[in-house]
Amino acid sequence: MNRLKVAIVGFGSIGQRHYKNLLDVTDQITVLSRRSGIKVIRKANNFEELKKYTPYDLIMICNETYKHKESILKAIALNPKIIFVEKPLVNTLSDISSIKKALGNNKIHFMVGYRRQFLEPYLKIKEVIKTRKLGRIYY
Repeated sequence: MNRLKVAIVGFGSIGQRHYKNLLDVTDQITVLSRRSGIKVIRKANNFEELKKYTPYDLIMICNETYKHKESILKAIALNPKIIFVEKPLVNTLSDISSIKKALGNNKIHFMVGYRRQFLEPYLKIKEVIKTRKLGRIYY
């Protein structure tokens, strides 16, 4: 089995889905969750416990949106190769600035999950808007 080391922060429906999918490629998964009674390979209750199992190749932020900023900043401090955040990234634009600053010159690949951005209809709409065939679009 692949030795990819992954941490999943948050274990709601999305975190659980990622966990199940990752089981096909790695057995090195740590889940950060306060839920009791969950059956996972390894569980951490907070970032201090999560830190014990570093370094990570991938940290997935799957908790509630209002917790994303804090979780992202703590994940950056663990210096993984990749940080993946479920959409939406954060609640406010000011949060983006602090995340960008924390990332600084780190070599961390940072991704936001948004599966529709590459869907053919959306790409077509984007192209039509760029050509201004419809004139000025207000909304």
